[in-house]
Amino acid sequence: ANPAPLGLMGFAVVSWLSGVSKLVADDAAARSGLLASTGIFLGGLAQLTAGIFQLIKNHTHSGTVFAFYGLHWISMGFILTLREEGIFQPDPAPEMEIAYFILLTVATAIFVVPTLRMNLVLTVTLAFVTLVFAF
Repeated sequence: ANPAPLGLMGFAVVSWLSGVSKLVADDAAARSGLLASTGIFLGGLAQLTAGIFQLIKNHTHSGTVFAFYGLHWISMGFILTLREEGIFQPDPAPEMEIAYFILLTVATAIFVVPTLRMNLVLTVTLAFVTLVFAF
C-alpha cells in the first residue's frame, strides 16, 4: 500500500487548521486543544508513520520530507499544549521561535532542490510550502 496519501492528508488538514487559526482575530483559536491534538496526531504521527513506511519502501526523499514535517507538527502540538497549560510561557524568547521557523523555511527550500529532477507537481508544492513558512 502507498503511505503517501496518509501523509498528504495529515499535512493538508493540519496546515489548513493552522492557517484558519491565524486568520481568526482572537488568539484563543491558535492555542486551542483542537489544533494541538490535530498537530500531534494527524499532522505529526500520521506524517511520521507515512515517512517511516516511505523509507522502508526506499523512497528517501518523500520519507525524509514526511518524517521531517511529522516531527515538526508533533513539536508544535507540544508547544501549543505547554503554552495552554501555562508550563511554557508564550514569548520567553521570541527570537528562538523566529529561528525555528527560519530553519523550517531553509529545510523546506532544500527539499525543493531534489524535486527539480523528479516531478513538477512536487516542485511546485514544496515551493509553495517554502513560501508559506517564509511569510
